[in-house]
Amino acid sequence: MIKRQRLDLMVLRLKEQVREAYLSGSSTQMEKISTTILEIHNQNRLFMKKNRGCELDLVKKESRQLLNLYSQILVLKSRLRKQLFRIS
Repeated sequence: MIKRQRLDLMVLRLKEQVREAYLSGSSTQMEKISTTILEIHNQNRLFMKKNRGCELDLVKKESRQLLNLYSQILVLKSRLRKQLFRIS
């Protein structure tokens, strides 16, 4: 259970990093965060295949949060590109 709580904190930290990357206009940083999110999601998917224990609901919840965050990153990256084209 403690491990899952740490992972919830990790999701919150990733959200904060996304916010900072967007405000600074760093699409490369957002790409790195996207890669991290997809890696964690894949690890969770493998965990769910191997284990059918009590933490399964928590892993599913975390995976949903990560995918939502990933989709938000895609939207923010699109906004950054539009802003760059307006400036050019």
